[in-house]
Amino acid sequence: MIKILRKQTDFRIYYKENSWSKQDCLKFTKDENLPYWISQILEFCKDWLSEKEIFSFQTSGSTGTPKTIQASRKQLLASVTLTQKAFQLKGGEVALLCLPTEFIAGKMMLIRGMELAWHIILQETQSNPLQNLEVSRKIDFAAFVPLQMQSILEQTPEKINRLFHKQSTIILGGTSLSYSLEKSLEKLKIPIFHTYGMTETLSHIAVRAVNGKEKSDFFQVLEGVKVRLDKRGCLCITSPTTDFQEIITNDIADILPNGTFRITGRIDNVINSGGVKIQLEMVEKIVEKVFEAEHIHNRFFCIGIPDEKLGQKLVLCVENAFWNVEKEREILNKIALLTTNKYYVPKSILYKSHFEQTATGKIKRIL
Repeated sequence: MIKILRKQTDFRIYYKENSWSKQDCLKFTKDENLPYWISQILEFCKDWLSEKEIFSFQTSGSTGTPKTIQASRKQLLASVTLTQKAFQLKGGEVALLCLPTEFIAGKMMLIRGMELAWHIILQETQSNPLQNLEVSRKIDFAAFVPLQMQSILEQTPEKINRLFHKQSTIILGGTSLSYSLEKSLEKLKIPIFHTYGMTETLSHIAVRAVNGKEKSDFFQVLEGVKVRLDKRGCLCITSPTTDFQEIITNDIADILPNGTFRITGRIDNVINSGGVKIQLEMVEKIVEKVFEAEHIHNRFFCIGIPDEKLGQKLVLCVENAFWNVEKEREILNKIALLTTNKYYVPKSILYKSHFEQTATGKIKRIL
């Protein structure tokens, strides 16, 4: 049981039986008795509390080779303000940090904590961060990747009501939500939000409610953020977190007149099959529904492979499975029944024993 100090009104980090105040972080020196990742967190907090002005962040590498970007303290504080206003955070909240802190999402949780006097509970990154967690006070704010939320719902659903209250906020980011996960989240009473952002925008710049009365399929930009589409139909972002410099993404989007938007896929994931452009994410949404109905839980992705006749042929790749011809035909026929676009039906099914993924858990589309 992690005991959260009730009278504590300033920033504090908790890990198992240990805790560190703001002053402890400022005085921190390397301790070989601590796990390396804890030491890295305390070092980062020391830098921030020492008024360091420029920070470096590494991208996840989900769309190419990982790269390092730099951001000013002013930009990072702007990100804190956006989150504080969006979720009406008053300060002093109990927050759970279970994301990798070498990337922007985890580091922004620490910066929010230091600026908003949070009590931050540290949990090593794992598929189900609530598995062995017990705390003396309920959690007000937590950030998960979708895979973690899926594991929590499958393995320890009772922990959600035990560890959170009805006014808690849970945000999910890093990738899209599957059809089945979104349906499961609709039933929860705790407010759940899906966020949109990237390293270059210093965490999220838009959110959408996944459950409750405000549920929406479209993201609402946060205060001061502006979006538009370029000639490719990809989202371009101007934000206080980018110092009002425009970030051009490879995310294909639809923008409504009210300024809300949804992501339909990535330009990198458009294939040309027989002269017809196919957005792979659109096909995957159809496959998700078939897998959900058939109780198939294997991971999958769609990809285009070279084909003499079509140029690129659409195929479905499934992890850790091998189906006979009859089963494959049955799955492909059910996909065909859910779309009026015959080009959205994979030509064949391929199998791979294990999918490669990035450090942040995103599947790499590699055969």
